[in-house]
Amino acid sequence: MSFFVPYMPDREGSELLWDHGREQLEDRGLPTTWRRIRALLLEHRGVTLLVAAVGSDTEVEEDDPVMLILEASDVEGLVYVYTLSQLVEDRRPFGLRLDVRWRVVDFGEGAGQA
Repeated sequence: MSFFVPYMPDREGSELLWDHGREQLEDRGLPTTWRRIRALLLEHRGVTLLVAAVGSDTEVEEDDPVMLILEASDVEGLVYVYTLSQLVEDRRPFGLRLDVRWRVVDFGEGAGQA
């Protein structure tokens, strides 16, 4: 799947919002990598659970879709999940610590892998 950010009309808009999210984190002293993450999966008791995916609502807040998933560059295994309200209101995103049970799906990976 090609990179996108929900509600953005085209690739250029998606790129601008992605840069904006990274800048918000950088301003908070939370640098990120250039990795484009589409989804986070968790293996639990032999079942793969979709925890977060760009364009999907979160379990925490309905009607607040995931806009960006960014990887920390200074802390191994840490990702930031931005929802629409967090980006619009310039609030800090959710931070998730990943371990061996997690699988990160990047944009560009085959559709059957998520």
